[in-house]
Order: sequence, then structure tokens, then C-alpha cells
Amino acid sequence: MSASGVSEPGCLSPGWRILATEPTPSVSPSPSHSGSNAAFLGSIPNQEPSGDSSIYQQVTVPASVGTLSFWYYPYSRDNIQFDWQDAYITDLNGSILATVMHVLEGTETWTNVTYDLAAYAGQTIRVEFLVH
Repeated sequence: MSASGVSEPGCLSPGWRILATEPTPSVSPSPSHSGSNAAFLGSIPNQEPSGDSSIYQQVTVPASVGTLSFWYYPYSRDNIQFDWQDAYITDLNGSILATVMHVLEGTETWTNVTYDLAAYAGQTIRVEFLVH
């Protein structure tokens, strides 16, 4: 979002870019783990498009040490053959370097994931989240 609150093309909020739009990712005030908003990927129950909803942020991993940590709130009633929730490390062209998470969950509880970024120390990468 820009300072005026108007969404910039391809931008979810500062630092986050929209990659896939089936359906378009959005910012939602509820539920959020901390702060006032959370990114919402995918669709609400019973409105299932056949595509991907994804966002990414480009980051430079510190040369000394780096750990990715994020919280997600999964909701699904399907099986992993048809739907999934992913997190990736990609290069700047979007090629997957590592799969941090590939699950299908419907726990509706905040879950923390951490991932050691030592293999990417000093490099600029993308952190991508995707719901299919």
C-alpha cells in the first residue's frame, strides 16, 4: 500500500509483491497474529477458484546469520492432492531454491515456522508464500 492507502499495481503492502492472482491476495485485519493486519491468500470456504494466490518479498540475507520465521493460519477442507499451502525460497527470477513448507492444513490456529537461511548468507533472495 502507498502512504495514501491506495494499492499500487502488483503491491500488497510495503515490501510485498503480488505474484499470482487466482484469487488476488489481500490484506485482512482478522485474524492477525500480531499487529493489525495479515496477508490473506486463497479464498473463503465454498468459493474455490482453480489457481494460485501468492506473494513474495525480496530480502538480502545477512552475511553473518539469518533465520526466516513466520506464522500462518491455515484453513482448508480439501486434501493435498488438490489444495496446498506453500512457502519457498526463490532466486530473483522466481526459480525455487528451497521448499520451506508444503502442507495442507485446516487447524485454524496460528503456527510458527522457522527456517535456517545460512545457505543464502550475503545473497538477495525472495521469500514466497502460495496457496493453491
